[in-house]
This record gives sequence, C-alpha cells and structure tokens, in this order.
Amino acid sequence: MARTTARGGARRLEHPMLVGIVAAIISALIGAGATVWAAKQGKLEAIVPIPTVTVVATVPGPTVTTTVTQSPSTTEVGTTTSPVDGAGDSLAEQSPIDGTFTKGSFAIHGRRFGDGLYRWLGSCSQKASATWDLSRRYTQFSAVIGLIDRGQDATLKVKFTAYVTDGTSRTATEPVVLGKYQARELKVPLNHADAIELEAVVVAGKNCTQAGAAAWGDPRLYAS
Repeated sequence: MARTTARGGARRLEHPMLVGIVAAIISALIGAGATVWAAKQGKLEAIVPIPTVTVVATVPGPTVTTTVTQSPSTTEVGTTTSPVDGAGDSLAEQSPIDGTFTKGSFAIHGRRFGDGLYRWLGSCSQKASATWDLSRRYTQFSAVIGLIDRGQDATLKVKFTAYVTDGTSRTATEPVVLGKYQARELKVPLNHADAIELEAVVVAGKNCTQAGAAAWGDPRLYAS
C-alpha cells in the first residue's frame, strides 16, 4: 500500500514485503558496486563470467523483479604426479657374461630402488665390474649411480665408469666420483653396441671391507 504525503505529493511505500524486496535490490546493487571497485583496485584475481539468479516476488500491487549476482566460487587446483616410466629392459634381470653384481633393493641418498645392482667395496676390495652381452639390440642405457645409504664408511668415494664395446672399439664414459649421500643419473648412448661393462673403483676410504656398496639404481636398456 502507498499513500501521498502532505508535502509535495510524494508517494511513500508502506507495504512490509515490498519494502523488504526494495531493500534487497539496494543491497545487491551495493555489493555489485563493491565488486567492480575491488576489481579496479586489483583486489580480485580475475574477472570471469558470473552466474545470476533471478528472483520474482509477487505482492499486492505491482510485481517486483530482483536480479542477484552470485559470488564466484574458488576451486583448488590439485597437483598430480605421473608414475615413473618403467619402460625398457632391466639390466638387473640379465646375466652378465663376465664379473658379478648383486641384484636387489637399496636406497641412494634417500631414494629407494626396488630394482638395481650393487657390490660391496672397501680399501681391501677396491674394484668391481661386470659385462653384459647386448647383441646389438639397444640404443641407450640409463641408471642412477651412487653409494647405498647403509654403508658404514662416510669417507668412502668411488669412481663410476661405463664401457661400451662395438666390434673392436671400446669407448669409456667420463668417470664420475661420488661419496655417500650423493647420486647422479647416468645415460650412455649404445647405438646397437655389442656389450656394456659397468665398473666401480674405490678412490678414497678407511674401512677394509663393507665400507659401502657401489650401486646402479633402476638400470635400464632401451631399444629405441
């Protein structure tokens, strides 16, 4: 219901429901204005299309339509980790034609390997090596090299080298010297070579035996 005041003939709304709806409209307009102001001030991360909800309320007298703008929702973006690529053939599953290594699981600098090759070394047992026949099937070899974490001699340092034999030629990789809690990824081009030899040589250490073990974590051969 509305009536005219004595001054100037202005009309004033008195119906309670109509007054409430008009108040909601004013509140929505104020909120929208605040959102625009925040965007101009750089306080919103981004402006995206925002859904709207239309509310229609019918009361005695004129019909009032109010459009209310909803606040954008925030969705947390998660991080997924792809599984480690286990492609290729495991060198640990193949028998060497010369020398020996132990197949098993171990940790290098806190990283665990369920598939690997290792050999205990010390100042009295300073060298370990083994050779595998590749039958010219592979193009690349890869592994993570280092000393296993459960070694006893913190001063032990070992030089790692790989040798690739192709016919009558024998090519060596650049030697890598590592101590305890150090690791390095090794990648060796094979180019369909005949054989590969892995070698570990002690260059420093105090313990005679069981000082530490040179290891090749996840040793893989790739055909392409």
